[in-house]
Amino acid sequence: ANHFDASRVTKDGDLVRVSVRLSPIYDSEHRVVGISTIERDVSDRAEWVRRLSQSERMLQAFYDQSPEMYFSIDAQNGVITDCNESMGQQLGLSREQIIGRSILDFPSECSRQKAKGCLEQLREHGMLHGEELELRRNDGGTLPVSLCAMAIYDNDAQLIGARGLCRDMTALREKDQLIQQSETRYREAFENCAIGMAHCGLNGRIMLANKRLSEIVGYSLQELFERTFAELTHPDDLVREKPLRDELLSGEKDAYQLEKRYLHRDGRTVWVSVNVAIKRDAVGKPIAFHKFIEDISVRKDFEHGLQSAISQRDQFLAMLSHELRNPLGAILNTCAVLGKRRTLSKLYQNGISIVSRQARQMAELLDDLLDVSRITTGKIKLEKANVDLASIADEAIESQKALADSRGQRITVTYCDESLQVFGDRSRLVQIVVNLLNNAIKYTGDGGRITVVLERKDQVGVIRVRDTGVGLDPEQIESLFEMFAQQDSTLDRSGGGMGLGLHLVRKLIDFHSGTVTGRSDGLGKGSEFIVELPLSARRPKEQRGGNKISPKGGRKVKRIVVVEDIEDARKMLVALLEADDYQVTSAADGEAGLQMILQDRPELAIVDIGLPKLDGYEVARRVRQQIPASELRLVALTGYGQDSDHELVMRAGFDTHLVKPLNHARLEKILAGF
Repeated sequence: ANHFDASRVTKDGDLVRVSVRLSPIYDSEHRVVGISTIERDVSDRAEWVRRLSQSERMLQAFYDQSPEMYFSIDAQNGVITDCNESMGQQLGLSREQIIGRSILDFPSECSRQKAKGCLEQLREHGMLHGEELELRRNDGGTLPVSLCAMAIYDNDAQLIGARGLCRDMTALREKDQLIQQSETRYREAFENCAIGMAHCGLNGRIMLANKRLSEIVGYSLQELFERTFAELTHPDDLVREKPLRDELLSGEKDAYQLEKRYLHRDGRTVWVSVNVAIKRDAVGKPIAFHKFIEDISVRKDFEHGLQSAISQRDQFLAMLSHELRNPLGAILNTCAVLGKRRTLSKLYQNGISIVSRQARQMAELLDDLLDVSRITTGKIKLEKANVDLASIADEAIESQKALADSRGQRITVTYCDESLQVFGDRSRLVQIVVNLLNNAIKYTGDGGRITVVLERKDQVGVIRVRDTGVGLDPEQIESLFEMFAQQDSTLDRSGGGMGLGLHLVRKLIDFHSGTVTGRSDGLGKGSEFIVELPLSARRPKEQRGGNKISPKGGRKVKRIVVVEDIEDARKMLVALLEADDYQVTSAADGEAGLQMILQDRPELAIVDIGLPKLDGYEVARRVRQQIPASELRLVALTGYGQDSDHELVMRAGFDTHLVKPLNHARLEKILAGF
């Protein structure tokens, strides 16, 4: 019988694919007398064959054009029966040079034994996956590959061959090497870092730590892994750190920094600066902490030493001030007593004025020195309230008038048409204007003019202090605000001073959120300093003319007790008060002074703080136990002028505080305000 496929055209004109089978027809004598034809419509089968053929062609094209290395082998002997162009290109051979050779010809010397094992495994298990080998290139180099292979079986399940795929691993190997190098660098950096580093769980258990952390706390790495950070932390610091840790866990913060103490293995305390960050998983859930720990013990020791040095410096300055104020007080009191004698000649009166001015200038220099110390250590205390700049200018001018008059200088003031209210510390604002006026007087010749101008500029109150003095080099003006800067830097230092005045002015104005600038048209053309302070929106009642002394029942002062251990200072203060017709008794120590006050019952007592036998604080406390403030006014007298000193005297029972050398105008206000 004959069998073939053919095409037929249907009645409708459609082309139909058929399978034709022809068979001969025989007679009784076995002669062919006809042909039997059987035709079957195989159009569907033909379509499937066409599609299968197309799929095979596509697969072959993918196989030939793939950048991966595909090959086929005879599984029995390992001979390569086919390969694609990519395999030849990557090995530096043609397909013809590869096909027909054993697959075991291509692995490098170090991979050949493994390749034999792979072939045996393929025969036995029918599959290979991800086996890493090195193939020899034709140029002598090697090619790292990942081998995958699948066995091919016939209908009787007999192994007839295999197909394999080799993927070039060069790029992946390079990436692995880079990753390994990066990990090595990270590990070396982690291990050899100059600061401690650690990773710990949310419970604080240390999971990873470096050598530096081990050195900081004195525990070995193995000992650290058996501990939590809470066990290393000083108990007092655990409380401080907990809120920060909670904020980190809740997501309020990404990191925090804290200076705290660790407990060293040998029992000592180690100060550290800790930076803590949190590690979260893909959904943002906290899973660990990263900690970076720097040993700051040396810095803390230095800070402690610095604080100690600053404290010692402050104590020295306070003691220096106290020891210098006592003789200055005696000198000024003597000058005041002599100044009340109208019978003295003009020559003597001028001499007394000079001594008084110079002593007062020394006292002001002491005040500036102490103020700089307070500012640099952050200990300055401001008592702010609404004040009128006009009253500030009046008080400052009044305090400097005598000095200006002595040099024949004239101070004029131009007021603003409206009240300029600022929120500030009255005494410090007066000090600012006084320092500017003092500089103007110092650097303006005899007979010169000094002008103070008050004006408003938008929401700013302005104080201008102008003079007709020596002027300034415009390029050097800003440097005058630096500490110890001197306008007069010549060897004779005729201007005097320590170069603290303008530095203090700027610092005090900074505390009032204001600015100060200087200007001059040049040497010999005078200068001007401009203070700008923000105006206050508040409008309370202003008591112009300075702090008032509140009356105590309207009693007139007749009898005064002075308690002072420095004999010269005591005698001159007594003489000064007696010159104004007060009845004065005095004592040289605390015990005698206490008995005198309790026995004489004066209207006012001036008590030095640094007394022998019984200090001034104790005198005040014991007096107040028997004599109320309505019957006796207690005035503290001391060479110390810190804000804390004022607080101490008020707590002891004093009514007010006078700093040596005595401000005679202030004393007169106290006496008049009783």
